[in-house]
Amino acid sequence: MTALLEARAVSIDIGGATLVDHVDLRVEAGETVAIVGPNGAGKSTLLRLISGDLRASSGAVRLKQRDLQGYSSHQLALHRAMLSQHVSVSFPFTVEEIVHMGAGDAGSAFARPLVDAALHEVGLEEFRHRKLPTLSGGEQQRAHFARVLVQLACGEAVHGPGLLL
Repeated sequence: MTALLEARAVSIDIGGATLVDHVDLRVEAGETVAIVGPNGAGKSTLLRLISGDLRASSGAVRLKQRDLQGYSSHQLALHRAMLSQHVSVSFPFTVEEIVHMGAGDAGSAFARPLVDAALHEVGLEEFRHRKLPTLSGGEQQRAHFARVLVQLACGEAVHGPGLLL
């Protein structure tokens, strides 16, 4: 079976410190993988490497058999989505606007049912018109998770199964 995502001997050195050292990872389509370890072990850095947020000092990351660096930001967004630990939104967008951002440049007619379904899935239908900063931290994370669900659905409509990091 062909891997959806593959990292081979991935390392990253920043400021003289090795944050990730020769990690191999293979993720098949439909597979759920947990990356566990103590604080400071490099879990978040590894996620940033395999999402394309950071470039490896050595090794290679391939998404759908293609080097991760070969994707433009727009193309990458259609193949993978990542929910960061901390997401800062400086403007008073509504929950619905945040979730709709996951659709990128997809038209409203296409995105509307995806946004509605994602809000239902995370239990925020009643909060759709609330400004994001007025929500609790957990509610804000659920809104961002709904945005990621919409992003994945839009990418999968064009390119098939994607990857949630």
